[in-house]
Amino acid sequence: MFHLLKRKEEAQTAESEVIPPYEGPKCPFYGFVGCGNFYMENKGNACALTGEHRPCRMETAGDAPEWDKCPVFNHEKNAPAVAKLMDDITVAPDAFWPKGASSWPGMQLRTWFEHVMNRPYP
Repeated sequence: MFHLLKRKEEAQTAESEVIPPYEGPKCPFYGFVGCGNFYMENKGNACALTGEHRPCRMETAGDAPEWDKCPVFNHEKNAPAVAKLMDDITVAPDAFWPKGASSWPGMQLRTWFEHVMNRPYP
């Protein structure tokens, strides 16, 4: 079972130890599927915000997945819900998974967002 990281400092320590620079799509939700308060990387084109195993609508429309341009989920009405997810969701990106570890508690979505977007969440 996965455990939420309680402190941002713990996630940052894990990040500095194992993660290479991010070079994927500029969307922290792209390629993940959700299971409760946990997002797992699925190596596909899923969007974790759909609440189901569905593809990114930007990509299916022929555009590159990019959080800053997402017309479906990145808008003012969703801002409070997305802000809450930043601290409530744990993600397990493959790039962060410690080598040789059979389990890993993951990290806060906020930390993953900062890494993918190269800036803090607003």
